[in-house]
Amino acid sequence: MANFARKFYSSTGYTGGYTSDTIKGNEYSSSNEPRGVLQIVVTAGSADLQMRLVDEAPWITIKSYTVDTVEEIVIAPQMRVVATDSAEVWVAETV
Repeated sequence: MANFARKFYSSTGYTGGYTSDTIKGNEYSSSNEPRGVLQIVVTAGSADLQMRLVDEAPWITIKSYTVDTVEEIVIAPQMRVVATDSAEVWVAETV
């Protein structure tokens, strides 16, 4: 089993809001594991984890973070982070 981690972030010192690129969940097609681990480091402001199933679906905020955390999440087909200031967010899935 391998562990693949990807990062979305609003770099330190960035202000004024940030929306990450979309990360595709289960990008590694051999993965049948719908869960992953999320690590968030909030330097300032907050970070919202958003998910959706397909391009046509609206983004839904799953959770808002204002402090550093590590937690298990369900891996969605599409995920992104919306930060108000500075946050680093990693998502890892096990394949």
